[in-house]
Amino acid sequence: MTDDTQVDSKQIDTTTKQANIKMLDNSICVFVNSHGQATPILIVARAKVDDIEYAALFDSTTKKAYAVELIRENGQIKYFRDLDGPNQDEEWAVISNYFLKEKVYDKNKISMWIWNTMKLHQRGVKAPGIRITRKS
Repeated sequence: MTDDTQVDSKQIDTTTKQANIKMLDNSICVFVNSHGQATPILIVARAKVDDIEYAALFDSTTKKAYAVELIRENGQIKYFRDLDGPNQDEEWAVISNYFLKEKVYDKNKISMWIWNTMKLHQRGVKAPGIRITRKS
């Protein structure tokens, strides 16, 4: 007997392939908060399924990776929605699987980007960033 609450990796792979996920961008940029301050969070990729936009995040302090939904209003990012709510196991698994298969969390790529960005910063060049706007 199988437990219906467990997620089968073969099923996730199949669903990921059939989900018609489109990569929007896999350029790394800094997440800038609503106060205009750069954060340690890097947006390492963005993808879309139907009308839902997702982001692959990497916390440069903790070295942890996350997949979240981007919530936009008038084209501006308003906030991130964690994929840890009820009945979201499959959504989280499929999006996370997609980002992992696309190798967006490649530590060498991220480390090199951070190193290059620090060198550019020393010369007065700002890193590319995406700013979140404050909720109304």
